[in-house]
Amino acid sequence: MNIPAPTLPSRTARAEQIIATAREMTESEGWDSLTMRGLAERIGIKAPSLYKHTSNKDELRAMLTIDAVEIIGNVLWATRDENGFFHLADLMAAFRRVATEQPELYRLVTTGRTHCITLRSNPWRQLLTDMQEWAGTPVTSIADNELIAVTLWSSAHGIASMETDHRYPSTSFADAVWATLVTTFEPYCSRQCPVGTPRPA
Repeated sequence: MNIPAPTLPSRTARAEQIIATAREMTESEGWDSLTMRGLAERIGIKAPSLYKHTSNKDELRAMLTIDAVEIIGNVLWATRDENGFFHLADLMAAFRRVATEQPELYRLVTTGRTHCITLRSNPWRQLLTDMQEWAGTPVTSIADNELIAVTLWSSAHGIASMETDHRYPSTSFADAVWATLVTTFEPYCSRQCPVGTPRPA
């Protein structure tokens, strides 16, 4: 059973273009280097036109954060095998890939709640919470209990942060760290079954 992602607020075609361009600029130049004027110039519009679609840079960050969580969720949900099963090794490989292929966006999403004012109040805060819960369902569905799921997520995030910051001596060393994570948590992820099916007692 597939659980759909929370519904995002409706957006105009221009808003989608703004977000897509901001995502590209964030990944290539870094969030701190992005300016609303530069974003408008890249799109080919005047800066005031941006504010018809997003109130300010902070709200734009909220949009990018929500979208990034959705991207992570879609990648994790896509790991189900032909029988609808999730597997820890596949989930961690997918999570690693999406983090390392888009490191700037990954950093943005992992610091979004604490550094983005817009995300601190509803409806944005609730949307982010719902999106994170949905994105994490593939992992929580196989973990033996909530504490294991939280510990697993915390460990995976730590490793992804280390790798995206290039703090491991080599890719092969990072490979070994991820493999150790899977080996360590595999005994505590005995519920590797299709979402929505009864779990073992």
